[in-house]
Amino acid sequence: MLSYEQIEILTYILLVACAIYYQKKDSILPLILAFSFFSSGLSRFNAVAVKRTVGYVRVAGWDIFDMNDELALECLNLFYLGTVLFILSFVYFKSAYSKAHIEKIDSKELFKKFINKNRVFVLFIVVFYFIIYFAKGALSVISFSYGFYTPFGAIGVIICLFFFIQTFDKIGYIFIAILVVGIMLFVANMVLSAYVRFSLIGWIIPIGIAILSRIKSSLRLIMVVVGGGIVLIGFSFLGVLRNAKDMTNTELLTLSVERLLVSEDSNMLDGFMMVHQVVPDLIDYQLGLNHLEIITRPIPRSIWPNKPVGGYANKLNLNDEYGESFGIGISESMYGTFYMEGGIIGIIIFCWIYGMVLAKVVTGFEKYHGMLGATLLGCIYAALVAWFRGGDFAGIFALLVLSYWPVFVFMRRYNAFLKREKLIEKQNQQYSLAQKEGMIVNDVVVPMHPLLKSFS
Repeated sequence: MLSYEQIEILTYILLVACAIYYQKKDSILPLILAFSFFSSGLSRFNAVAVKRTVGYVRVAGWDIFDMNDELALECLNLFYLGTVLFILSFVYFKSAYSKAHIEKIDSKELFKKFINKNRVFVLFIVVFYFIIYFAKGALSVISFSYGFYTPFGAIGVIICLFFFIQTFDKIGYIFIAILVVGIMLFVANMVLSAYVRFSLIGWIIPIGIAILSRIKSSLRLIMVVVGGGIVLIGFSFLGVLRNAKDMTNTELLTLSVERLLVSEDSNMLDGFMMVHQVVPDLIDYQLGLNHLEIITRPIPRSIWPNKPVGGYANKLNLNDEYGESFGIGISESMYGTFYMEGGIIGIIIFCWIYGMVLAKVVTGFEKYHGMLGATLLGCIYAALVAWFRGGDFAGIFALLVLSYWPVFVFMRRYNAFLKREKLIEKQNQQYSLAQKEGMIVNDVVVPMHPLLKSFS
């Protein structure tokens, strides 16, 4: 087992390596994973076990956990192992998938053409979202989390509107662009929640990544650091708002920075320690059941009264005293969930699999042009942050689906448009070839006789 000092040195080496990879390959995902470990693993251990700035997370009524430095170091090692394996898997498979020439499947011109033909469709997505928003109670019948997350479809609406304003390049359209941006900010403010901070990062990261794609690579890394710092402060700010009472903006900002420095909002290491103590002693290894819950979670208990509860806290009845509508869960991060699936072997297997899957998805999104491809990649990065922090796969899946469904609908229609355009292009090429190889009489192709071809 590595010591804290060894992990600290290796973490800085990993951060530098991922930064260089980002500069050379223009892929920020490994850097996100490395920084997530730095902020949620290494910094948290430093705050609670080295500097003793804050203590380990403790919840009233949860007396079965023994939070100590030795266990924290063991979990930090597993945390680091998962991070390195995930990054290595992604880099390896990304390199393998990128060996074949990545040909763009669209262009800025085609995207503009699509938007010009589908302005009403984009408006329909916005209107349909508001219909669902006001009918969110119906989804609550299916699942509390699905009803609770329904308003966050605003994240996808904001991104679709961002797609919309990318096509405006004439001065005459400036007032329309301003109007659309105003709608985006209104919708964002409508669903901004201190309790679901994905309501902020879900759209800021994709749009930020899209804007960064237009900046010179020499400045991009600096902008990533600055932008990432702003997002982290905003993230911490929302955490402060949960319990803020009669505080000035200056006090809120100061407290946000203080919480950020001690990783108060990044206590996934603590959650990992809790999972490590109950699995497999009190809860058996899940062997994939946490992933299967993505399918079973939406099934109403009215149909399946004995449906197993999700999450280790609910399985151990730790949330009972807080009532059915509210509970406390300290996130174990995705690595903690992998550990629940199969211990250290689970971490190794799932990190390698998900690194491969994400490499495939990222390579696929890179086939789209400029800002569109960058925005889609930003959605993946934002989802990865939520996934990394959340740990509860079924809940995170529900959040992501109900947040990004407008983007799914938009891209489905856009891909259908691209197929039609490709078919039309192919037909035009065949028509042009027919003109060269033969004669066209009344739009009917008459092939040239082979003897005549020799003289042509």
